Amino acid sequence: MAKVEARRLLRSIADKVRRWHNPALARTLSDLTDDEIDDALARAGLTRKDLFVSDNAIAEHRVRIAQMLAALGIDVGQLVSEDWASLKHVDHKCSRCTQTGQCHRWLEWGRPNTGSQAFCPNATYFKSIVADQVESRLRANM
Repeated sequence: MAKVEARRLLRSIADKVRRWHNPALARTLSDLTDDEIDDALARAGLTRKDLFVSDNAIAEHRVRIAQMLAALGIDVGQLVSEDWASLKHVDHKCSRCTQTGQCHRWLEWGRPNTGSQAFCPNATYFKSIVADQVESRLRANM
């Protein structure tokens, strides 16, 4: 458990440093134009994909999104390149969600494959992406 706490502390410090240098990336993505996002990412040395990887997520709600995507086995790179507009909408909904405690507990308990995350306003979207990516992988392996 000490390693988990240490990782959280380091992530928190890194987040604060990134926000200080680049506060635009801590905002909800739907509040920014794609050009503003890309400019801020370039200054931070990040890509759009990095926004949805836990260690680079910068905004607290985006850490939860990154953890959810990873837990569900969603290919973030593919999602960013194929469905950026929807991902920005997911970011917007998550940033305003009132179920953050339940989401955090669900992720901490390691329950991504044990049932519905009905509390999540993005659950339907996440399930559809999992199905699409599984189908895509199956077609690629045929």
